Amino acid sequence: MVGETALPDPPALISTSVDPPTGPVGPVGPSGAKILTGTTAPTSTTGANGDYYFNTTSKLLIGPKASGSWPTAGTTLKGDAGSRILSGSSAPTSTTGVDGDYFFNTSTKTMIGPKASGAWPTAGTALAGPQGPQGLTGTSMLNGTSNPTSTQGNNGDFFLNTTSRTLFGPKASGAWPTSGVSLVGPTGATGATGTAGSKILSGTTAPTSTTGVTGDYYFNTATKTLFGPKSSTSWPTSGTLLTGLQGAPGSSILNGTSNPSSTQGNNGDFFINTSTKTMFVLKRIVHGQLQDFH
Repeated sequence: MVGETALPDPPALISTSVDPPTGPVGPVGPSGAKILTGTTAPTSTTGANGDYYFNTTSKLLIGPKASGSWPTAGTTLKGDAGSRILSGSSAPTSTTGVDGDYFFNTSTKTMIGPKASGAWPTAGTALAGPQGPQGLTGTSMLNGTSNPTSTQGNNGDFFLNTTSRTLFGPKASGAWPTSGVSLVGPTGATGATGTAGSKILSGTTAPTSTTGVTGDYYFNTATKTLFGPKSSTSWPTSGTLLTGLQGAPGSSILNGTSNPSSTQGNNGDFFINTSTKTMFVLKRIVHGQLQDFH
């Protein structure tokens, strides 16, 4: 008989979190490549090994630079010229456009192309379809001062009698309807009486209380005065003068066979000596003497 012996329980596991210490800073990494640019090819002193260079004039990408030198050739980043669609009212000539272009003849509505080896195709593709069949005759609106007769218009037409404002139609089987539709509506109701408007009365004397009604105006033709508006009981005691102030006397042109004297004319007048043909432009009195300018 085999005896059984109980084993002791295993010891409990203890979990402990321990952060590792921060390591030392690593070495500086190598410099990254750069893309330089310029309007001419790069020289040996331009950039560093690993760099690229873009020539903005020739559109070439050159690089990478290695062992202090740039490659002698680069990669063009400029695509081929695209095709164009030219146009004109006649067929294109051999000097029109370049290879790959197309030409649209606006007169014949024909697309020709592409041009190849300096020559255009002898034929093109018509972009206009064949003419369609003639459409049906459209309906017409006729008119006259009397009703239509059987000889007027075609089937489907309409006719307006401009005197009676009556619309006939459509004409069918060569005949017009015996009656039409009146385009004039019934007479409307009479509107309310409007408010009496103001009037402008006139006379050679001032208005009296019996002259006119409230809101009227009155023009005194003798004094050139406008009164108003009249109130419910009377006219204003004063009006508005419609004549301006009298203007200053105008200048006169006098004449004689000798020079003017101080007693002739007024200040501002002109005088012509008809013997000497002298114009005295301005009369002015200085120390009792007539002065002239001419």
